[in-house]
Amino acid sequence: MRDVDTAKIATLHCLLTGDLFDDAMAHYEPVYASADEGAVVLRLADELTGHLAALDDDVFDDVAAELAATEEFEYAGWEGEVIAAMLADLADLARLAESQGQALLVWMHPLRT
Repeated sequence: MRDVDTAKIATLHCLLTGDLFDDAMAHYEPVYASADEGAVVLRLADELTGHLAALDDDVFDDVAAELAATEEFEYAGWEGEVIAAMLADLADLARLAESQGQALLVWMHPLRT
């Protein structure tokens, strides 16, 4: 998805785990950063991956509404339906990662204008 950044990942982490924002941000140091392209790869914390994997389909809209009301998502203009779709995709990927004993990574790349 476009416009995903570390603050949005940390906000999701906070909402699902109950951690404070600064504590959540400490989990998301890039595992890769390209100085030339500006691309960044984050490894999602195992705790967040576990919470995503455990999300039931019927709570995506509720979680999306809470995220849409946060500063990070509201300022960027994210709609609840888009966030719910992102959560569903992340939950599917988290379940797959957990079933295979793998980590979940997020690749972020700035848009060029």
